[in-house]
Amino acid sequence: MFRILRCLLICSIAVSIVNIRVFTTAKSTVAMSFSAFGVVPDVIPVAPKAFATVKYPSGAVVCEGNVLSPIKVQNIPQVSWKASPDKYYTVAMTDPDVPSRKVPKLGEIKHWLVGNVPGDKVAAGETLAPYIGPTPPPGTGRHRYVILVYQQLGKLNFDESRLM
Repeated sequence: MFRILRCLLICSIAVSIVNIRVFTTAKSTVAMSFSAFGVVPDVIPVAPKAFATVKYPSGAVVCEGNVLSPIKVQNIPQVSWKASPDKYYTVAMTDPDVPSRKVPKLGEIKHWLVGNVPGDKVAAGETLAPYIGPTPPPGTGRHRYVILVYQQLGKLNFDESRLM
């Protein structure tokens, strides 16, 4: 049985995995949103220049920190962004508010990690850690769940054990 909890989902794209360079130059509200929700500096040092599009099978759509119930975001979302089909990307989802946003003493917890994503075809990438939908514990307030897309310099060889 699912408890009615709320979570905050914030999505972004475009930070290079190696030297944290932004690969788009258009100004947007990303920097303002990431600052307002504390994603910068809590999760990443610099905001990217563009948002990723995140849609869940339930019909839930992520929009700059909107509040969604965990039951609506329990399944793997469709994530898309302005990708180059000949490039590889890494998609990561994290909860920086463990055990709560007021007292995040445990730091970030990974909720999903997919590497070697060709273009924006996430399902064709290598799942390094399976998707775990948002599950903020009762009484801990809203948690920020952040999905980031990193451009890789090329295809990577992931020889580490998979996190399950």
